[in-house]
Amino acid sequence: MNQSTLRQLPNAWVERIFARMASMYGERFSNMWKDIPKNELLSAWAEALGGFDEGQIRQALKDCEGLPFPPTLPGFKTLCNQYQPIQPIALALPNKPFPPMGRTWKEQQAYAAARIAEIREKFGWSEGNEGIFGNVLDSMSKFQDMKLKHKPSGKDKAGGE
Repeated sequence: MNQSTLRQLPNAWVERIFARMASMYGERFSNMWKDIPKNELLSAWAEALGGFDEGQIRQALKDCEGLPFPPTLPGFKTLCNQYQPIQPIALALPNKPFPPMGRTWKEQQAYAAARIAEIREKFGWSEGNEGIFGNVLDSMSKFQDMKLKHKPSGKDKAGGE
């Protein structure tokens, strides 16, 4: 979301941001603002952060955990602007739902192969450049082989010999 001066963050949100910063930085944070009246401080931060959503603010606060000093208002805005929500790869092909669990193993394997082929085509991946999908079908086959090798016998069941 882009920043907008038409919207203001609620003061309660700004107070929560300040409480979180105070818990991370202690006096370093509170001393930065000691000469500024609280209502002016809250108003300035509320106006400056009004165009950011909750995800951007949460991530900026999380990013502060790696900073040795508290950010200024412009620094916090920069952290908010850096937030990029993670888009799951499943969104690349939204019209293809995951197969129902009732399918057989072979049907699930065929479905996975078809999905991987679609994703390869969409992203221009060749057979040698599959990224995270490289060995999915091999892994599925190995798992199925392991399941077939370990079939429970009557001795494995409770009360059986």
